Amino acid sequence: MNIQLYTNHTLGVDLYINKATGEVFTTFRGAAVICQVSHQAVSKFIDKLNAENPGNLVSLKTVEVPTGAGLRSGNQIDEPLLLKLIGHYRPELLMKCAEAGLRVFLHGLVGIEYTGQSVQPTPPPALPPADVRIANLYTALKGFGIDATNPRISQHLQDLVQDKILGAGPALPAGPEWLGVAEKAERMGYPVGLVTKHRSQLGKWVKARISQPPKQEKRLCNGTMRDIYLYPDNKELSDLIEAFMANLA
Repeated sequence: MNIQLYTNHTLGVDLYINKATGEVFTTFRGAAVICQVSHQAVSKFIDKLNAENPGNLVSLKTVEVPTGAGLRSGNQIDEPLLLKLIGHYRPELLMKCAEAGLRVFLHGLVGIEYTGQSVQPTPPPALPPADVRIANLYTALKGFGIDATNPRISQHLQDLVQDKILGAGPALPAGPEWLGVAEKAERMGYPVGLVTKHRSQLGKWVKARISQPPKQEKRLCNGTMRDIYLYPDNKELSDLIEAFMANLA
């Protein structure tokens, strides 16, 4: 059987569902949680059913279920037995089960056979075209009174449109991330105030000593869009920044 595990993490209930037929199985613990009783109460109820009906013993279903170590066979409680447990311990929940199954019952009255249904993930909704999403974004910004030309948010919007909507990705070639020296220094844990104070000297220090020529790109810096020298984020850049900061001590 094509069995897949589904979990309600709020309740702590595991359900094993046959994706081909929709048939559902659960463990003793799962049945106990659904019925709001103990594991032992579930076992005692099954024993009672068997004692009252020795000619029609309740048998658990042996199901191969997925585990972290692969497929494992285990005794599971199937839908008919779970329904008996719910009817005994939680009759109010039984009404909800009946409501959920009413359509299947009514179909049967007029000869429509219910054979189960394949359980498949719901596909994500299709997104509108890129130009429509950009227009919607622009309209939403205006509606909230956000100035898209403000340099403090302009770069973030450009990155969003380019990467998430147009799917163009970063403007620089694939490979190491490219950073300004001040941004890299802050990522390395140096205080923002210290980096800001020595930003210009740090940039000159790195540019004069690094082996790979920098690239320039307009980025947000101190509230304005400026041409910033960018370097690949690698050990050489880190070492140069560390050496500069050490000289300040």
